[in-house]
Amino acid sequence: MKLQNLTSSILFAPLAATLLLVGAGCGSEETPPAQQVPPAPTVAPQVPSDPAGYFTQEVYPRLEASCGDCHADAAAAAAPKYLGSDAATALASIQANAKLYQAAVTSLLVKKGEHQGPALKPDEASAVIHWLDLAFPPEQNAPVDPTSPLSGVDQALAEFGECMDVGDWQQTGMSEFPKTQTEDSGPCAGCHWAGLGGTFLNMDFQITFEAMRQQPYILKLVEPSYDASGKFVGLKQSRRLLDKGTEFCPEINQDDFDICHPEFDFGIDQIQETRVAGFVLGTLSRLNADGSCGAL
Repeated sequence: MKLQNLTSSILFAPLAATLLLVGAGCGSEETPPAQQVPPAPTVAPQVPSDPAGYFTQEVYPRLEASCGDCHADAAAAAAPKYLGSDAATALASIQANAKLYQAAVTSLLVKKGEHQGPALKPDEASAVIHWLDLAFPPEQNAPVDPTSPLSGVDQALAEFGECMDVGDWQQTGMSEFPKTQTEDSGPCAGCHWAGLGGTFLNMDFQITFEAMRQQPYILKLVEPSYDASGKFVGLKQSRRLLDKGTEFCPEINQDDFDICHPEFDFGIDQIQETRVAGFVLGTLSRLNADGSCGAL
């Protein structure tokens, strides 16, 4: 009897253990691992390819942040107001200003550099240049007319520089231009002797002449001309040397930061007009007659 009970116990033990294990497994309430939901793909904002759209999205916010303190409509500073209260107003204002709205190689938005305000930062300049390239496609992307001596803005400016003659510079009186007096700041050479503000006017006429043959200084003598379709057609006389000291600049509080150009002491009289026109038109005439002057 005892042997039979012992045998039954031995046989029952593995079965009981198995049932316990099975029961534990069946009664388990373990939660399966949570499924990882992949994040939604990031879609980069589309950059407009049309000039107006690109200006609104990429250019205006940058210009407003860096230049708005002086050049916005509501700015207290006595600076040219080309930035309105919104992108549409700013675009219309810039498009109405031929010195700003032209090919990037000559636009004052790009060429201005450091003035009595900061120059554009690299990302700002890049955005402005791309916008102007959309509006005025670079000349190298257009077919070149082999019969034309002026096949691009840069080439035309380089050829004009080659045609400039130091003898003409002296004979027309351009060598005296750096001595032009302003009301409160002395002669032009006092500020521009080393090229401040894109204008090079040193009392040494040889130094001035050589500098004025190069960009950006040459743009104070000539500027590109475009037809109604925006195609570059040649160079024309620039009036930057003549008009800079006569531009409207309202009186401001002496405690404010004055960013106006000093007024010419006597304005630009007929003598100065004749000097600039005589030199520039004479050089253009020689360039157009010869096609390319080469080194003089």
